[in-house]
Amino acid sequence: MSDDLDARLRERLRKNSLPPAPVSLHARLHALRDEPQATRFRSMSRAWLLIVPIGVVVLLGLSGFIGGKPRPSVSNLASVPGIESSRSPAVPNPAVIDGLQVMTVSEVLAARSAGGLKSDAIAVGGFWTDGSIGHSCAFPVVMPGVLEIYCQDGEFGITELDEPVIVIDRHGSVTPPRGPALTPYFPEGLSRLEELFSLPIINGQRYPPVPIVVIGHFDDPLAAACRPEIRQACLDRLVVDRIAIFNPQAVPTPGVSPIPSPFPSPAPSGLFDPIVCAGDVPYSFIGWSTTAELQLPFDREGHVWAVVTRDPVLLGGEGWNADPNGSTGRYRPWGRRICIGEEGDFGAISYGVVPGTGYLEWEDGHRTPGDTP
Repeated sequence: MSDDLDARLRERLRKNSLPPAPVSLHARLHALRDEPQATRFRSMSRAWLLIVPIGVVVLLGLSGFIGGKPRPSVSNLASVPGIESSRSPAVPNPAVIDGLQVMTVSEVLAARSAGGLKSDAIAVGGFWTDGSIGHSCAFPVVMPGVLEIYCQDGEFGITELDEPVIVIDRHGSVTPPRGPALTPYFPEGLSRLEELFSLPIINGQRYPPVPIVVIGHFDDPLAAACRPEIRQACLDRLVVDRIAIFNPQAVPTPGVSPIPSPFPSPAPSGLFDPIVCAGDVPYSFIGWSTTAELQLPFDREGHVWAVVTRDPVLLGGEGWNADPNGSTGRYRPWGRRICIGEEGDFGAISYGVVPGTGYLEWEDGHRTPGDTP
């Protein structure tokens, strides 16, 4: 990327207001503040550069997608064929809480579709999951209201059946829930909110659906800030006032998944195309291996799908970087890139540099070893 293009992109971004950060990000940051630093960074190393989902890098100004069929909004889910309004016998939630009857998702959607509920307090019970991942979305011409949950609507929420609200595999394919679902809005700072968005990965799998009961309302005044074409969907957004029940410890966690191995015949197929790693360049290794065999300074359990470039490649684009130490020189990082993917890691590729191969190319032609000046 040229310096001129860098400058034009920076200038364009300065002139645009960014959409509000998703509530899941706020919740995760809140949780990180309370997490010991040694635990938070125990699996990271200096050589480890970046982890992003395959083909779903967040880029402002580019048209977004999530592969698969578009998800119905909260306002029209009740009209989808096959959705029943009967209470699921699997919901292990109380019938009444705080004097309010605990409604199922389908009961709430049907009542709202018929013009009921309004701004009265209601209790909704079901199963909570967070299936959100990083991906691109078109930059909005007009700033969206917070109740639009722009770019993440449908990626987390409450389902009536004991199932995830969404499953996105490593190829970007989307599996929606079989039964009714809704994505509520959580005001920032809501008690226990961080628990919803910080459920751990267990044995390489997302945390299973957790029984939940929330108390909230519709017709929130925040809908006035939504774009006109989305305003009704915002009025139909459940705004949560309190998380009444949420107990992840009561849910059996997933068992250990079989670890991929290069030894069965035939071996499992690759998790990503090598060209995704560094482009159309020679590669010295493509296949299943372990972090120990690859002599990486970090550990991953079991086998990983690994791609390693034969020669050093330019890292971080074509542009030159200013020396942070204050000199007038500029540099570009090079190194043999290594990319790994793990089965069950939801389509993520981890990018790094083979230890000992990194160097800096300076604008005057000389080179220095290392990844950063």
